[in-house]
Amino acid sequence: MRILHLINYYQPKIGYQEFFLAKKQQELGHEVFFITSDRYFPFHNYKKSYEGLLGPRIIKAGKFIEDGITVYRKKPLLEILLPFITNSFLFFRNIKNLIYQINPDLIVCHGTTIPLAIQLAKIQFKSKKPFIIYDDHQGYPAKNKVWLHKLFGKIFSFFFLDLILRTKDRIIATSYDTKRTLINTYGFPQNQIITAPVGIDISTFYYSKRSRKKIRDVLKISEDSVLCIFTGKISYFKGIKELIRSYERLKKEYDNFYLLLIGFLQDEKLVSEIKTTDGIILLDSVPNNSLYKYYSAADFAIWPNHVTISHFEAMACRLPIIVSNLEVAKERVVWENGFFLNSLSVDEIYEKSKLMIINQPMRKQMGERALKAINNELSWDVIVNKFLP
Repeated sequence: MRILHLINYYQPKIGYQEFFLAKKQQELGHEVFFITSDRYFPFHNYKKSYEGLLGPRIIKAGKFIEDGITVYRKKPLLEILLPFITNSFLFFRNIKNLIYQINPDLIVCHGTTIPLAIQLAKIQFKSKKPFIIYDDHQGYPAKNKVWLHKLFGKIFSFFFLDLILRTKDRIIATSYDTKRTLINTYGFPQNQIITAPVGIDISTFYYSKRSRKKIRDVLKISEDSVLCIFTGKISYFKGIKELIRSYERLKKEYDNFYLLLIGFLQDEKLVSEIKTTDGIILLDSVPNNSLYKYYSAADFAIWPNHVTISHFEAMACRLPIIVSNLEVAKERVVWENGFFLNSLSVDEIYEKSKLMIINQPMRKQMGERALKAINNELSWDVIVNKFLP
C-alpha cells in the first residue's frame, strides 16, 4: 500500500507521533511518503532550544529520502502563527498535483482544522479516492484564549465542517480531551470520531538495567538512592519553580533523594536556583533515542504542568509517573501507574513525590502496570491498526 502523510512540520530527529507511525507502517511493508513544509516547527526561542539539534529552522525545499522515507518539502505560500491554535496555518501551492503524482491508497492528514486538511478535502480524485484519515492532537487551550479558540471553531464549523465530514473515512483524536474539543468547539458529531493515543516505539523506549547502572555511576547516585526525572523545557510555565521548592523540602527529609532535569533551559533565572540546590542535576537535551537510558536510571518521573509524549516514554521504561491536573494528563494514569496533581502547588508535588519516595513496592507495582499498559494499548504495534483502512 502507498501511504501519504500530510503535515505542516516534520522533524524526524525529535521523534514525534508521525515519525514513529510512518516507521511502523514502513516496517509492515508499506511504501510511505510525506508532504510537508521546508521548515521545522516554530518552537519558542528556536535558535537556543532546537537549532543545535535540528539545524536552521528553514531548510531546503525539494524531494529527499529521510530515514528511508520519501519526503517532499515544499515552501509554503504563507505561514501564519496563531497563539490560540495548536497548529500553525500553512498554505501550500500545487498540493493536488503532487498528491496525484504519488497516487496514494491511504492519506493521513495530521490536523483536522488546518488549511492543509481543507486543501485535501477539496481535491476531486479522478480514478480512485484514497482512504482518508484526519488525525487531530489539539485540546486544552490557554484559559485567557478560550474565546478566540471558540470563535475560530464557529468559523471553521460554518465554512468547512461539512467538507471534512464528506471526504473523511476516519477521524482520529489522540485523546478523549481532543475528542471533546472537536465536538464542543468545532461541532464534529461524537459518533464520527474514534480515539487512538499517541503511541510509543517499544524498540526505542525500554528499561535497561545496564543503562541504569551506567548512568547512575556517571551521576554518582547509588542504587539505594531515589531519583526523580523531568524531561522537557526547563521553564516557569512547566512548573519547575514549584518542583524545585518541593524538592528542597523533600531533600531535608530524605538525604538520598535526587532530582534530574533534562532539557533546554528556557528561563535563565532558574539557573541560580537549580545550581544552588543540593542534589538537583541539570543536563542539556539528549537525542530521543538515548532518553531510555536516563528513564531507566530513574525511580519515578514528574511533569507538573503540561502534557507530553514523555509520559508514555517513561512508562515504556517501567517508570511510575506524576502528571498535571490537565484532563489529557489525567488520562495517562488511569492504569494506576502513577498520580495526578490536584493543583500546581508545592504542597501537592511534595505529597505525591513523598509517596513515591517512601514506598518502593508501590513504585515497582506502578512501573509494572505502566509497562503492561504500553504493551497492551499504547505501543505502535497495537495503534498502527487504527491508521490503516
